[in-house]
Amino acid sequence: MLKRASESRLLAIATGFVAAIVLLVLGVGGYHLLHKDDAPRPVGQADPGGRLAQQLRLTLKALPTSVHVFDIQQLAPRWDGCDDIRSTFGWDDVTVDASVDHVASPDAFVASVNRSLRAMGWTVTPPYGGGQWGWDKKLANGEEAELQLVGGPDARPSSPWDYQAVVAAATHPVSGC
Repeated sequence: MLKRASESRLLAIATGFVAAIVLLVLGVGGYHLLHKDDAPRPVGQADPGGRLAQQLRLTLKALPTSVHVFDIQQLAPRWDGCDDIRSTFGWDDVTVDASVDHVASPDAFVASVNRSLRAMGWTVTPPYGGGQWGWDKKLANGEEAELQLVGGPDARPSSPWDYQAVVAAATHPVSGC
């Protein structure tokens, strides 16, 4: 009788242990099944062949050789959404950033950049002046690219200026942000 009670107790413990493991596996698996599609899967290619980024990189030639260009970054689009809200998911903008310093004359610098960008087909847009200048251009894919230069007439010659060119992804851009 004692042997049977021990066997029953061991069987109950083993059954409880197995049940706990089964519940844990089902719970974790169920959670992943329910939440695996929280973020929609990427759609299309944001910048096929890097053509948009290449068009934006060409704008760096508008920067005069008399300035020091540093920290050039080409930011590849990421599949993203606003606060992980499904309806806003899409590709971030294609972006080329640069920092510039050793601008001896802010007015001459901006005039030189403006001449070069206009020769490349870029058009001046507001804001223009007061430390912030803008241009835009329709790229080969039909998307409107924007370029901003931020610095200013008060900037010391060694102060960095920010230069950024952006264009929406070729397909399914992020929206609603």
